[in-house]
Amino acid sequence: MCEIEHFVDPSDKSFAKFKKLTAEKKLPEPKSVNVVEAVPNMAVLGKEFKKDAKRVQIALAQLPEDQVVALEKELQTSGSYNLVVDSDKFKLTSAMVNVKRATKM
Repeated sequence: MCEIEHFVDPSDKSFAKFKKLTAEKKLPEPKSVNVVEAVPNMAVLGKEFKKDAKRVQIALAQLPEDQVVALEKELQTSGSYNLVVDSDKFKLTSAMVNVKRATKM
């Protein structure tokens, strides 16, 4: 049986794939961020608001975190939340919107 030896030329650019790669500087620890977002139930929103459902979805996606928390509290206490989009009011219920909390790195 014949063995074939491979010669690696260090000046060859493909040589890098054979080298062990190490980090040159210490990276900071990843930060965990708590995220709160309003997740619309489009099936229910579509039935209720028809052509305006997309506007409601966009408005919910653009809500700042503090307003999402206020939305969640209002849904828990009274069962509904009045969302204003371009001077139009939409009454949202807990069946239409869920508040999702997550931790992201």
